[in-house]
Amino acid sequence: MHCSVGGGFLDDHLYRGKYGVFIRSPYPHARILSIDASKAVSEGSLVLTGRDFTASTVSSTEREGAGLEMLPIAVGKARYQGEPVALVIADDLYRAVDLAELIDVQYELLKPVRNIDDALRNESLVFEELGTNIVQSQVIEYGQMPNGPRELELNLYWSRSFGNPIETFAAIVYPEGNGVTIMSNLQGGKSIVA
Repeated sequence: MHCSVGGGFLDDHLYRGKYGVFIRSPYPHARILSIDASKAVSEGSLVLTGRDFTASTVSSTEREGAGLEMLPIAVGKARYQGEPVALVIADDLYRAVDLAELIDVQYELLKPVRNIDDALRNESLVFEELGTNIVQSQVIEYGQMPNGPRELELNLYWSRSFGNPIETFAAIVYPEGNGVTIMSNLQGGKSIVA
């Protein structure tokens, strides 16, 4: 694998190829019952779902906010509002947007996990394959605790956090020889290696 770093915006690059538009879950936690793409396909679109991608299993030390599989599109259920559930590919961006509106996704709503207290109760599992909502647990100890009748009680709160990109996510992929060149605004190169 060869990686190079540079600056600029993807819209500044000459683009030749197909356009993709994601269909995203409108629900924070829902089982995907079916995805009917027949209308979009009959209009000439290619539609991909999570089942079209190969999953790569990650070890527990690599899991940071993720389950056992790392997939770009949900399979079986949506774990957060806005999670991609399908990808519509067409020759023109506006055509892809129009064809995406023809995709019919049926959901079974599941109890959402709204905060850390909901997550720790494990009443509704975001990552069913783990059997718990605790994705990673780690103990870090520094020094010795003082002896004697001392007690410390803490109630800590960590709000939801996420990165805010300076532009929406985009990638341009060009076939070259036996591989591809990927231009992306993702700053973690390892995350886009197939």
